Amino acid sequence: MRWLTLNLLLVLLSAAYAQLPGSAAGAFHGMPNGNAAPGEISNLTLQQSYGIGPRTRVLAAMVGWFGSPKHASIGYHSDDPAQVVRQLGMMQALGIGGVTIAWYSSEDQDLSGRTAAVVLRQAERMQDFAFALRINEGMLKWYAKGRQPTAVLIQELRLASQNFFQSPAYLKVGGRPVVLFFGFESFPIDWGQVKASVPGNPLFVFRNSKGFDLPGSDGAFAWGPANDFSYLDRFYQAVSNHRNEIAIGDLHKGFNDTAASWSKNRVVDQRCGETFLDTVHALPHSLPFVQLVTWDDYEEGTELETGIDNCVTVTLEPATALGVRWSVSGNENAVDHYEVQTSPDGTSFTTVARLRPRQHAYSGSLNGTVRVVAVGKSLFLNRYSPVERVESEK
Repeated sequence: MRWLTLNLLLVLLSAAYAQLPGSAAGAFHGMPNGNAAPGEISNLTLQQSYGIGPRTRVLAAMVGWFGSPKHASIGYHSDDPAQVVRQLGMMQALGIGGVTIAWYSSEDQDLSGRTAAVVLRQAERMQDFAFALRINEGMLKWYAKGRQPTAVLIQELRLASQNFFQSPAYLKVGGRPVVLFFGFESFPIDWGQVKASVPGNPLFVFRNSKGFDLPGSDGAFAWGPANDFSYLDRFYQAVSNHRNEIAIGDLHKGFNDTAASWSKNRVVDQRCGETFLDTVHALPHSLPFVQLVTWDDYEEGTELETGIDNCVTVTLEPATALGVRWSVSGNENAVDHYEVQTSPDGTSFTTVARLRPRQHAYSGSLNGTVRVVAVGKSLFLNRYSPVERVESEK
């Protein structure tokens, strides 16, 4: 009762539930692979919803290649500075403290090559928001041009040191820049030579649990959306055996690459948000970093930018001046709370009560019209009941 009273006082100070400005394009209408149509995303932070502590920095993985004819049309260009402002602003509002971005080569003149610099510039304008490169194996597959892999990597990392590592926004641990490597496991690289040849004494972090054991490794990051849950079990077990190394956990909603030109028809069901919640529950409390995989990969169905659909529907029973009841379908585990809102004209709503999940009734004075909002946990979409007119007492 005390919880309800305190929160009721808080919500009555403002009008209807504050909306979080989204960064997805208004012209985007969802995709069959599980990317939700943009809606109102809960404005709760990841820390509020999931107990992520202040010692864990949340990162968002970006791909940054949309707007190119090589990729699906999602309504925006990833290298548009205004779009990047919206994206990073939304991230910070959700408690995200930085990004990692796919980077292929200093020779990449395509849109993805430009996006990294745009994102870095915006991160530099923000307070306590970090940026890191996630170097993709495409550097050696597509840009090496027959050159020896070690030499190519040294050359590229030296340029990265000049253009990225020296930025005050670049992610550093102990003053050393952190570099993620995606897919470099099979290349014949002299990692000792690479590390000795790159200014700034960077820390190298490799993909998957085996990344801890690769030559030159300073840690590993999880990237598990396309895998079953045993992947994260193995990764966090490896983390426990490498406590003095950098570990970056993984939060993801699912996977569906059927919209990608490189599709292997791999699908990991979102289960109305339960897959994401499972990754939250598996997360060790002591990790220095956790990464959202991903913010914007629409083609593999992992993007979180449009919000996660919890499949919730709220249906009101006839409302009276003395209160209202409602029923709920969908995944109520992904609901943070319910808000009962009233309006004299059906357009401008004020919150009159806030109730815990699985409380489906409100007893109190109502008038005009009423609706109930299922406010999602962080990253989940809010869901609204239809508006009902309050029946007068007879």
